[in-house]
Amino acid sequence: MICQFNHQPCQYIECPLWDEERQRCLFHLAIFKVLERPETAPEEPPRLTKRQGDILELLAQGWTNEEIGKALAILPQTVKYHVTGLLLRLHAKNRTHAVVIAVRKGIISFESEAK
Repeated sequence: MICQFNHQPCQYIECPLWDEERQRCLFHLAIFKVLERPETAPEEPPRLTKRQGDILELLAQGWTNEEIGKALAILPQTVKYHVTGLLLRLHAKNRTHAVVIAVRKGIISFESEAK
């Protein structure tokens, strides 16, 4: 399947969030939809540790704790610890909300390559 965002073979086809009928990953679609909404009040972005920043980048790609742990050579429980810290620092309700907040505050970028 070809991803509608970057026109490449989609790495999320095996993902439970993959929508066969519409041929897109609902995780990315949800992030783009939320980013379309206006931000209420800009604030100073919170300071994250390097490790939290690395994990946040991988969360934005939809990686699981196990995948992040393997990539960073840490235990999945350690990833969970860092994700919990991210949620607290960003005042986020969940992982997707954390990515949206981070993009809005300029901590990470999340660009669509679709034209």
